[in-house]
Amino acid sequence: MTSAFPMTISQLAHAADTSVYAVRNYASEGLLEYRKSPKNGYGLYEESALERLCLIRRALDAGLPLCEIRPLIKAIRREDRHEMLRVIEVLHNKIQDSRRLLKNLDEVLMQLPEQPDNYMKTT
Repeated sequence: MTSAFPMTISQLAHAADTSVYAVRNYASEGLLEYRKSPKNGYGLYEESALERLCLIRRALDAGLPLCEIRPLIKAIRREDRHEMLRVIEVLHNKIQDSRRLLKNLDEVLMQLPEQPDNYMKTT
């Protein structure tokens, strides 16, 4: 995942295995910081942008919607440790809730082969 910094938007997108469109979107929402190149005005991204982008991608891959990821990234960007810890706690609670729901579903699915008549419609 390491490369030469600063990176262009296409290099950043490639390093994080995402699209330039996604990087542009996150940057326009204030989730990724960049500076403009004095030579050509293109955006240049530092290592922190790659780390944040990878965090966003992992959270999205885990099923979190961007609206739940956004407060965490914004707290990180503002260097607001208290808010970051609060958002992490909220996300941990969401993970625990999801685990409980999945466990309940797993229990129902495990019983299904043993009691199929309870779930099948008979005529």
